[in-house]
Amino acid sequence: MQISRIATIVAAGVITPALFLATPAVAEEQPGAAVRTTTEQGTQTVEQPGTVPAEKADKDKTPSRIPVSVHGIPNTLRAGADKPTTFQIWYDNRQGDADVAFTPHVFYLPAGADAGKADDYAIELWEPRGGTDPGWLPVDLAKQYSPDMKSFDRNGSLGPHVLKKGQVAKFDVQLNFGKQTPAHTARLRVTAENNVAATAEQEFSVLAAKEPKPSKSATATASTSATATATASGKATASPKPSTSASASATASPSASASSSADAAGTTSGGSSGSGGTTANGSRTELAATGSDPATPWIAAGGAVAIVAGAGLVVATRRRANAQG
Repeated sequence: MQISRIATIVAAGVITPALFLATPAVAEEQPGAAVRTTTEQGTQTVEQPGTVPAEKADKDKTPSRIPVSVHGIPNTLRAGADKPTTFQIWYDNRQGDADVAFTPHVFYLPAGADAGKADDYAIELWEPRGGTDPGWLPVDLAKQYSPDMKSFDRNGSLGPHVLKKGQVAKFDVQLNFGKQTPAHTARLRVTAENNVAATAEQEFSVLAAKEPKPSKSATATASTSATATATASGKATASPKPSTSASASATASPSASASSSADAAGTTSGGSSGSGGTTANGSRTELAATGSDPATPWIAAGGAVAIVAGAGLVVATRRRANAQG
């Protein structure tokens, strides 16, 4: 009995090391069977030893660094300008050791802008169509608000690009602001997508749109209207003067007519027989009776002289006739 127990213990001691030594050999013969299990948010992911998921590899990959710069944006822009401003974005890979694939990305960051009036900040960006077409395509700009909804930005991507090692990529971009854009300052930030580290910013000011100037025709019309109004007003104010002159002329006219008539015909004309005068405008004006005319005494004296002369002539004729008879 004791001998069998001793034999069992000895056998177990011999078999156990053999089992431990055999396990690595099994693993080496079947490497695909060994797995590593991780749990992420309740789902089980099985990975082969020595492999890394593609998404994790992209995150862990050190981003390519490319110097980027902005050229051609003036310090001051005018909203509602007739022509957009053309500027360039440079990505420099002259110091790089490999080609880089990336997508330029542009951010417009207005300072102190009211997020409730974000639509008033009407920024417009264009990029070339490319190829033989000389035209421009509008860049689709997304609107993005801050968590507290007090600020916002507009951002959009240009077309994807592959930058060769040792080269510089220069992207032409056009920039303009709509007429409703208020005066403000802003920054234009340029980055790159696709795990490329590249950032540059430029600050500038935007002036409110100019008020439209009146056209020459409108100015001439307004000037003509003002002249006509002033002329009409002047006529209305000066109208009493011609009437006064006409009255004076009309008053003097009957006197002259009466004098002329008396000299030519030797007849008298009383105030009541005046025929009136003509005003400066050619209309006739009836004059009120004012008594004897100033020429009446002279006419009466002339008549008396004529009567005395006639009587003397008659007396002389009779005497001559008596002397002959």
